[in-house]
Amino acid sequence: MKMTLEISGMMCPRCEKHVQKGLLALDGVQSVTASHASGTATLETDKQIPEPLLREIIAALGYECRGIR
Repeated sequence: MKMTLEISGMMCPRCEKHVQKGLLALDGVQSVTASHASGTATLETDKQIPEPLLREIIAALGYECRGIR
């Protein structure tokens, strides 16, 4: 499955790596590509990950998840 998270607060490549590391720690996440320029993180997963969990992880990392598609 592929999911795209809209994230506000990422401002640099270091922020991208922080988000990637946090999301890769979730069970089922195979890859993450984050972009501070577009304010998104795209996940490849092998199972459905609940939206509330994704929002919680992003908030715990210090950012705001504004949408999931």
